[in-house]
Amino acid sequence: MLKLFAFSGCYCNPNSTTNFAVEELCRILEKSINQPIEKYFKSAADLKIEFNPGTGIDFSEGRTAVDDDMKYIEEKILSSSIVVFASPVYLHQVSGTMKNFIDRIAYWAHLIKLSGKIGIIISVSDSNGNKPVSDYLRQTMEHLGISIVSNISLKSGVQSREAIKSILRYEATKVKKILLEEQFPISRLQEDKFRVHKELYSKANNNVVISSERDYWKEQGMLDFPDFRTFFEHKWYENK
Repeated sequence: MLKLFAFSGCYCNPNSTTNFAVEELCRILEKSINQPIEKYFKSAADLKIEFNPGTGIDFSEGRTAVDDDMKYIEEKILSSSIVVFASPVYLHQVSGTMKNFIDRIAYWAHLIKLSGKIGIIISVSDSNGNKPVSDYLRQTMEHLGISIVSNISLKSGVQSREAIKSILRYEATKVKKILLEEQFPISRLQEDKFRVHKELYSKANNNVVISSERDYWKEQGMLDFPDFRTFFEHKWYENK
């Protein structure tokens, strides 16, 4: 059974288009692929996520810096095959709660810890400002190692719920196709990042890198893979 993790940066809006889009996408996707999906969907209002204190413990020790709901959330993300990040657009940027969520998992970027997972992005504006939000979430997912299979921009002020459903149905067909063919999009950024970090962590006496990060790369066997695509596909099949 496929497992899906979704986080919405919307806070306390019972009529949220962002949350509606996530729920509807999950329903459509499950119907499209004709198999059940184990879904874990939370919005910012459902969770206690403190600010990143900036101590650097998360990077130096490879663990979340605060004892709150993020420990459980991290487990849910790591056990999922599909990851959805959804955010309303506030002044052409993600919501504060989405940014805080991303700040708390930023230490995963050096580890490329979500390699082998596919990602779906949803940005929701009233009428404009989606592009910088979509671009930021795309870059975030790429740094985390996620293969982005759908980047959805919605405009609640000019699109009806029925129009939004139609967009989601179209996007679900794209996701289904990638799941069936297992041809995962890998970006130039991801290949370059993997190559640079591999060079850094291959040097035994390199004092620039954090030892816990180098240990993780070695434990995962990442130094043995020629490129990111090969490693990504290995992780995908390992987690199926």
